[in-house]
Amino acid sequence: MPYTLMTTIKPGPRMQEAESAEELASLLAEVTAIREANGGEMVLGGQDTANGVFVSISTYPDVEAATKASFEISVSRLVEIVSSGRFISNEDFFSGMMAAMDKA
Repeated sequence: MPYTLMTTIKPGPRMQEAESAEELASLLAEVTAIREANGGEMVLGGQDTANGVFVSISTYPDVEAATKASFEISVSRLVEIVSSGRFISNEDFFSGMMAAMDKA
């Protein structure tokens, strides 16, 4: 079953040490390669300026693939994972809540 993961990150030691745009691009490509090797695809990514973190929403084939990718990205020292968990769209969230309320 497809799994959507929302992760907030900060640059890890390796990214903090980057000294050129070319080096940073190479490190970002490493993160992308890890995600893709685990069947992941980024849906949306951006900066949460209020909290000083980057946000990534990615889909994976299942929770195991998402978990494996998170472990591999974390130990790569490319980024520091601040939080990571299942992402549920508003449509799915409210649909599920309404269905549960109808059964209560």
